[in-house]
Amino acid sequence: MRCLRKAVNKTRRDKIRNEVIRAQVGATPVLQHVENQQIKWFGHLMRMPTDQPAHRACNSRYSGKRPRGRPRRRWSDSVADTLKGHNKSLCEASHLAVERRLHLPATPDGTSGRKK
Repeated sequence: MRCLRKAVNKTRRDKIRNEVIRAQVGATPVLQHVENQQIKWFGHLMRMPTDQPAHRACNSRYSGKRPRGRPRRRWSDSVADTLKGHNKSLCEASHLAVERRLHLPATPDGTSGRKK
């Protein structure tokens, strides 16, 4: 936010909210951008041939003894949470991704989500 505030020549002392600064600059929130990139990569993974290393790494399962404590968070868990926030299941999203019809509401169809 510091560089965005410098772009509009405002400081924290001006007590202007971050949302207002983002709207003036035309920037998207970082978390929204990360979610869009996650969904784009998920779509690529679903359309990849099964012999690609990235596809094999995503779909492989670890066999062996699990360490104590809470299970580690996987990338697919983050994608599932993002999709759940947009009322889509992982199975439904994978079918849409294969058909190239998986888009989040924040990303218009056929664009990268960047403002021109």
